[in-house]
Amino acid sequence: MPDIPKLIVLSEQLRGQVFELTRTEHTIGRTEDRDVPIPDVTISGLHCTLVLMDDGSYVAQDEGSTNGTRLNGTKIKGGDSHPLANGDILQVGSIEMLYDCDSSRLDGSATQTVVDLQNTDSGELPVGGMKNLRGEIRADSGRFERGVNSRGIYVMWGVLGLLGLAVIVLLAILLSKMFAS
Repeated sequence: MPDIPKLIVLSEQLRGQVFELTRTEHTIGRTEDRDVPIPDVTISGLHCTLVLMDDGSYVAQDEGSTNGTRLNGTKIKGGDSHPLANGDILQVGSIEMLYDCDSSRLDGSATQTVVDLQNTDSGELPVGGMKNLRGEIRADSGRFERGVNSRGIYVMWGVLGLLGLAVIVLLAILLSKMFAS
């Protein structure tokens, strides 16, 4: 007997999270009211939908998302439906999920889907290509920094410095008046 189809998150921040597909339609998006809620900034509120077909298989449809939906590295165009097959990689924003719809063989022996996450070209979207994110990946730390503005940082530190100096001066005046009495 085949198992319930499911999506298994492969991306690091949510790796291993499993979403069983038991309904005729599943919405995927960033908000909690979605059937598959994924709290990630690269995912739209309503990103894509999985629809159960008459033959028991699912198809994926992008819902006009900002950063797109990909199936095995190929972008799904708005309005198109793409059938999902066991072992497909569905990429929603920058989050990759494995579609697992058949974990048993006809002879009853179990199969195991193995994904080498260390040595696999993930096909993830580069952050710079995502319309809702602006910024850069720092060479020294490898971390993504959004909207880095060094002038703004200097202004902020200057204002904080002046506020700190004002607090010290006010404390000094208060203390001198307390001890002068």
